[in-house]
Amino acid sequence: MLQFLFGHPEVLARGANHFALLGIAIDAPIEDIHASYVELSRHLDPKQGPRVVQWCEIDGRKYHVVGGRVSHAVVNPTFDPVAKAGALHDYFRGNPEGKNPIEMLREREPIARVGSMFVFDLP
Repeated sequence: MLQFLFGHPEVLARGANHFALLGIAIDAPIEDIHASYVELSRHLDPKQGPRVVQWCEIDGRKYHVVGGRVSHAVVNPTFDPVAKAGALHDYFRGNPEGKNPIEMLREREPIARVGSMFVFDLP
């Protein structure tokens, strides 16, 4: 299946159901989704490693390495801290106060972690 997907990215672009590709229900608990991705990663060809996203640390900061090159495209690749849950709630409800969405995202909080899982405090 992976070889097919890597060779045919248009399948995903057309709206393929990622849950079906992982073999789990759309309402599966986060633990099952995480376990499915872990299992999927076990079947990746290690020779393809340099072609996918890897990590590096430069001067104490983490960066993505894509195709063997350090990428600065994502300013905060660890996504920790993140904008507070619900930060854009009003924006997607018509932005009644006319606020700049970037300003709405400025207040941040650390990601709570349980083992290797992320826990988000949703509103």
